[in-house]
This record gives sequence, C-alpha cells and structure tokens, in this order.
Amino acid sequence: CVCVFALSLLVALSLLLCLILFLRPLLVHGFSVGGYLYAHFLKQMLDCGPAVSGVFKERLVGQIFDSPVDLEGVPHGLSFAMLGNNFLRPLLERAIQITINANPATKKVYEECSQLFKANPLQTPTHFFYSDADLVACPQRLREIVSAWQAKGIDVSETLWADSKHVLHFRDYPEAYKNALHSFCVKNMAPHFTGSSVTSEVPHASAM
Repeated sequence: CVCVFALSLLVALSLLLCLILFLRPLLVHGFSVGGYLYAHFLKQMLDCGPAVSGVFKERLVGQIFDSPVDLEGVPHGLSFAMLGNNFLRPLLERAIQITINANPATKKVYEECSQLFKANPLQTPTHFFYSDADLVACPQRLREIVSAWQAKGIDVSETLWADSKHVLHFRDYPEAYKNALHSFCVKNMAPHFTGSSVTSEVPHASAM
C-alpha cells in the first residue's frame, strides 16, 4: 500500500511539473490497475484545490482505459485469472478479500478512488477497450459505467471484443485497436494543436 501511494505521489508530482513547464495537452492511457492509480492521482489533484486541479482540467483532453479493474471485482477476477476453476480458487478469492479488508483506512482510500473513477468528476472524454472474455476487469461493470456517463452527457466511446483476454486486446486485434486509438486522439487532441496539418502533429496509429 505504501508503495502504491508513493508511486502515485511521484506520478502526480512529475505530471504537475510537466504541466508547469510545458502546458501541453494531456492524454491519459491506463491499463488494468492503472485505472485505480489514475483515480488516486486525480484525488490528490482535486485535494490540492482549484489552483492545481484547474490547470490539470484545462490541459486534460481525454482518457483511455484498457481493461480497467474495479476494486469490487479484484478478489474474484484475480483468483479466477490465476487458478481458473481449480478447487483452490475460492480459497484464494477469500484470502484476497481478507487482505483488502485487513486495513480499514487503506480500504477506505481504495473505495474512495473507485467511486471517484466511476464519477468522472471532470467529465473527461473517454474511450474504453474491454472484452466479454476478460476474467479480471468485469465487462458488465464497464457497461454500466459507459451507460451512466452517456446519461450524464459525457463523451464516452468503447471498443468491445468477445474473446480477447485481460489487457491483451492490442495483441489480438492490433489494427482495430490502433484505428480506434488514433480516431480518439484526432478527435480530442487535434483542436488543441495549431498549424496547417493537424493530423501530422497527432501521432498516427501506425507509428505506435
């Protein structure tokens, strides 16, 4: 837990330095537990007050999440990914749940970050990559998040597969992944660039 918080703080300070020095458009791309780490970072930014969070909100143009894992789905998803239908899986699931519950203060932080992620307080345009075959990131919960954000009028899109595994969507469907990623970047980053050729400044999918 200490390592996670320290890492999040380091990321927050590094990103804040980038904001101050460069003031460039920012695009977040998180994988798996990266969704939680970003939510933790976002909480720190918001806790700093409008002087800091306002600058961040102004520069943030979009966020992309690949197989984001929610706290509620970690015990079942992680145990199933590690052991499948092995008879030991329920024991591992229980052990993970006990570990999460062992420190109430830490669990409270996890829960707050989970709720913050679902709330999308900055109403940032978002694209989700996920799959119905993902045993770690629950696709039903992601569908619920997408629907809730759409109901709020947030610009949210998704690329859904039927058979790719956790964070392996790019490996299994590289062209579809790159095309969706590039389209999202052009749509949300292009307005923040100047010059005669907008697409030349936004990295093209084929170069990734």
